[in-house]
Amino acid sequence: METISGIIRKRRWKYIGHILRKEADSDCITALTWAPGGNRRQGRPKTTWRRMVEKERMTTGWRSWQHARTIALNRDEWRTSVEALCATWREVDT
Repeated sequence: METISGIIRKRRWKYIGHILRKEADSDCITALTWAPGGNRRQGRPKTTWRRMVEKERMTTGWRSWQHARTIALNRDEWRTSVEALCATWREVDT
């Protein structure tokens, strides 16, 4: 049985694949690489959604968003890589 966190990760990366297949000037793609300026307030969590996704991307071996985008353009390859990614996390969660 899959854990809830595993299901969330799988859906997140499926959606990121959808975003990466969009045009390069899309606002969604800009959100993946955009870094807000300034400092976070005291008491705010250091881990943001973007930082978490960047960390997961680096653990998969995708060096950059452009590299991940080339994989996402081939839907079958993206699907198998996301399945493999979530399978390794499932072992870590339990």
